[in-house]
Amino acid sequence: MNSVDSNPSTVAPRRVHSAPEMYPWTLRQGIRSLVIDVLANYQSFQQTFQKGDETTCRVDILLLHTVFPDEEANFRQLLASLSKSYTFVGYMEAVTLINSGQIDGRYLAFSFDDGMKCCLSAAAILEEFNARACFFVCPDIIGETSEEKIEEFCRGNLLHDCVEFMDWDDLEHLRSAGHEIGGHTMGHVDLATLEPRQIRENLAECHAILKQRLGSCDHFAWPFGRFSNMTAAAVQSVFDVGFCSCASGERGTHGVVPYEAVPRYPILRRQSMEANWPKSHIDFFLNRRTQRPCPWSEMI
Repeated sequence: MNSVDSNPSTVAPRRVHSAPEMYPWTLRQGIRSLVIDVLANYQSFQQTFQKGDETTCRVDILLLHTVFPDEEANFRQLLASLSKSYTFVGYMEAVTLINSGQIDGRYLAFSFDDGMKCCLSAAAILEEFNARACFFVCPDIIGETSEEKIEEFCRGNLLHDCVEFMDWDDLEHLRSAGHEIGGHTMGHVDLATLEPRQIRENLAECHAILKQRLGSCDHFAWPFGRFSNMTAAAVQSVFDVGFCSCASGERGTHGVVPYEAVPRYPILRRQSMEANWPKSHIDFFLNRRTQRPCPWSEMI
């Protein structure tokens, strides 16, 4: 073994290239999958005897992070199936429908967080169905070539193994194909842990860089996605620096039950999923009637 190979600092970190590598099977995940199978079957049984469809007029936003090569076939099948029940709309169109309250059908929008390279294939598959997505990215990692910085970002900020990220040309390609690019903080930080001044500076820099490099940046989604990872003051800063929408990773739909919003500061909900999930699992979450209340919605 030569001296370069034996030096840990010069060895490129292992990168994941498949769903099993990114999301290794655990007993907990297996139990969770079985539970969702049972609940989904029970939910389907209940709906068989319900009168009418309370979910006819609604807007849902799906949240994904990756579509690895081994997930592409299933993702394509999911889109084909979902297209029979939903009208696919762009992210801005979904935001406009939600904010207007004039929802006259079943609409579905798509979003991807973190800006991973494999999402380029996801975008191409969406285009096969005349669908477009919003890709939420962190400027700090876009186009980064340092293996050390990529490893630090993945393990320290995303809490998983290393992946390849998009560069600025990739983002421009997505925009030219009709997709949208949104902000996700500069470096995937938990905004609830920052001081108000730090939050505003981070969001302002994120918005300014994306707007300068890509021409516009309308949407924002906060990292980690839970209400506990955000504050009312941070939501206000999102809109103050120039974004026109703010999305969580909290489950819920728009149109069936009221969502947390003052006209100036809407909080969007997104349904988190993985591209290799069975359709029954996605239907289970899309058809749920309950959603967690936002603990600080009355403050904004």
